[in-house]
Amino acid sequence: MKTWIDLFSKQVQAPTDVASVVLLRIVFGLLMFWGIMSDFYAGWVSELYAKPQFHFQYEWFQWLKPLPEEWMYLLFGSLAVLSLMITLGLFYRMSALLFFLGYTYIFLIERTTYNNHFYLICLLSFILTLAPLHRSWSLDVLRGAVAHTDQLPALWLWFFRFHIGIV
Repeated sequence: MKTWIDLFSKQVQAPTDVASVVLLRIVFGLLMFWGIMSDFYAGWVSELYAKPQFHFQYEWFQWLKPLPEEWMYLLFGSLAVLSLMITLGLFYRMSALLFFLGYTYIFLIERTTYNNHFYLICLLSFILTLAPLHRSWSLDVLRGAVAHTDQLPALWLWFFRFHIGIV
């Protein structure tokens, strides 16, 4: 007789088609590019992060301070490039990690811009750093950096479903 732990373990390890989570990677990257460029061209980088003399900060992150205006624009520009690299699956792990760190930094330096979707972006970008979503439909596969696969453990699909469902 199998326990519920055995059944759960079997379910999360079951091979799943990679297409849906890779599509999530591509759509996530494109949406992040669009969102970051919108902030960039709307002037919010300056208005929300560079010009204000006082920032409402999160309790454990008062040590984080906004960068000077030029550096904030450079950070947003870098995030736009990184989001395209995530979309293309180019240097995927490093791109996802740097995007996670940069976007989370922006999220944490100004509490008044909180939106649960921004929190979700931080969570999803962290999961992207761990998930092997560059093993299909990516430039990393084309350049031979990783082996191609059409299946992943179902665990990755459920991670994304869980977090999107909660937020």
